[in-house]
Amino acid sequence: MSEHIKQFSKFIPLLIVVLAITIFFMALVSYAGISPLSDEAFCLRNDISGLFIEKEALENDLLELRSIASDPQKEKERYFENAMTIESQIKEGISPYKAAYLTFDDGPFNLTYEYLRVLKEHNTLATFFVLGKTDYLPVYEAIIKDGHTLGNHTYSHLIRKGLYYSPESFIKDVLKLDAFIKENFNYEMTVFRFPGGSSSSGKMKDKCINLLHENNYNYVDWNSLTRDAEIRGLTLEQAYNYVMPRALTKDFSVLLMHDFNSASLGALPTIIETLEENNYVILPLFKESLAVH
Repeated sequence: MSEHIKQFSKFIPLLIVVLAITIFFMALVSYAGISPLSDEAFCLRNDISGLFIEKEALENDLLELRSIASDPQKEKERYFENAMTIESQIKEGISPYKAAYLTFDDGPFNLTYEYLRVLKEHNTLATFFVLGKTDYLPVYEAIIKDGHTLGNHTYSHLIRKGLYYSPESFIKDVLKLDAFIKENFNYEMTVFRFPGGSSSSGKMKDKCINLLHENNYNYVDWNSLTRDAEIRGLTLEQAYNYVMPRALTKDFSVLLMHDFNSASLGALPTIIETLEENNYVILPLFKESLAVH
């Protein structure tokens, strides 16, 4: 963003010099009373007016760029607007690209820092579906600072201990994490993932979804995974081989990993590179994304 600002800034002094020279020339013409130049003088006056308009437009563009660069929220909104355009073109079949979303569940963990390092090295944004963990406040902050999406995965993740006892117990746990994140980081989450997937809520699924929508959330499951939460002793080669065959068959591929797992971490660079080689644009999730419901 700073490079664009520099490009706009360098035109301002040039315009000022052009205006000064033009005005000086006009003054000479007027003083000498050279009538054959009157038509040209008239044209020059019009040119001056045009230059003032162009200068004003450039200054306005410069101000807008500076405001965006100094306002992360504006940068984020602009980014998601562009992401929506990409997704729409993919859905309509008029784009050579497909979309992929890297998602990490159940964090944060100490190993999350290593995931963030790999993502930064590959200039890639992802989505972290987090729980409520008071001992990991710096990790949440690092995720947010790097521009990734922070998603709600409930505060407790207690699938078998009351989370899905009723729609009320479910949304209570969702909003507990919501309040925890807002209080500590002034960050508003709008994307949700059900612990165990939406099917884990059973017959309550529709009621739970309605409650999510009422509280400004959309939800997302996944369509490919490394199986890092299922297989003990998983290798990075296995993680890659489990996730990629399915991921590469989807126009909108949502990959599930867990940021406690070293195998998924080891496979992550190759996963990113393979997706990009196969014309996938890797995006973080956001509420209006076509991948969420």
